[in-house]
Amino acid sequence: ELRQVYAELETRIAARTADLTEQINALERTKAILRETRDAAVQAGKLATLGQMSAGISHELNQPLAALQTFADNAQALLARGRHAEVADNLQMISELIARTGQIVRQLKSFARKEAATPQPVRVAEAIAHAQLMVEPRRRELGAMFHVEPAGELQVLAEAGRLEQVLVNLLRNSLDAMHDQPMPQVAVRVSADGAWVRLSVRDHGPGIPPEARDKLFDAFFSTKPDGLGMGLAISRTIVENHGGRLGLDASAAAGARFVFNIPSI
Repeated sequence: ELRQVYAELETRIAARTADLTEQINALERTKAILRETRDAAVQAGKLATLGQMSAGISHELNQPLAALQTFADNAQALLARGRHAEVADNLQMISELIARTGQIVRQLKSFARKEAATPQPVRVAEAIAHAQLMVEPRRRELGAMFHVEPAGELQVLAEAGRLEQVLVNLLRNSLDAMHDQPMPQVAVRVSADGAWVRLSVRDHGPGIPPEARDKLFDAFFSTKPDGLGMGLAISRTIVENHGGRLGLDASAAAGARFVFNIPSI
């Protein structure tokens, strides 16, 4: 009878172990699906951001391309007249325009690229500069000014493209909030806080209505008439995946101030 009890107990343990193993496997599969879904959402957010900025980016590229054509035609005419010094000046301008256009294209490719989830040391100043380049057409359109606090050599452990995506979303939102103001200004501040680097982006627009603050980071909620409602939701997901936190500073006296932190190195 004792052997029979042991045998039954072993059978039950084996069955329970098999059941737990299957549950663990199912949980791992679910986590993998969630990771893939999250990464797909982040990538979709990047492409949506590029789509929204496409008109400004197109203009940003068309300007140097049109200038290239003009300088090339001028150089040809000057060469025919033997005015070699002026030809050299035109060629120098062509070279500078090519470099400018190449920088824009490289940054677009870098921003749109789907990255592997491998955090690496990222210079904060470089990430901010790249984000500024992405929103430059909108800044120029509004005649806005950026006030960026020097970040020095501060580095964070992050995925560069995703950190830039957060900054682009926050900078674009700040600019859009001041579209009807005569002198729009955006302040970007950086500080070291122990094991973290804290970044804040502040505008001087009308601020966030109290009734919208609780829903601000919900997917598909937007305070802008033409907004997709994905920028802040995806930005918070990115920051939280880095172990940080992104939120609205409700104590800001005027405008809107968003603050987030990322682990420092």
